[in-house]
Amino acid sequence: MGKFADVTYDAKHAFAHIQYRPVALENGADARAFAKEIDREMSKLEKKVDIIVNLGELVVKPAAVATYDEERQRMFAAYALRAYRYGGSALVRTRILTSSTLHDQAANVFATFDEARAALLRDRGR
Repeated sequence: MGKFADVTYDAKHAFAHIQYRPVALENGADARAFAKEIDREMSKLEKKVDIIVNLGELVVKPAAVATYDEERQRMFAAYALRAYRYGGSALVRTRILTSSTLHDQAANVFATFDEARAALLRDRGR
């Protein structure tokens, strides 16, 4: 169990499930520590995979936003084929929607894990 997130791999459906823990990223150092923990777990897969993220109760404070966004984009490029998200605060979901628009990526934000997984499996069938 990580300080910032728990990462599991669903071999049957071939995706990583990242569940953010209830923490606050106060500054850039926190955002880098968060990313380092995710890097450690995702690098074990040794390949890019689809990802489903439970945004949970993660709070990204203003002093951490720029570093968090930069790290999130880097990790997406390094580890993700596609990303699907669920849960999280309205503020975090809004940031993701904005960032997805700026980076020309699908936001794929859903209310529940089941909805996110269904969308992932549906998109694979296209």
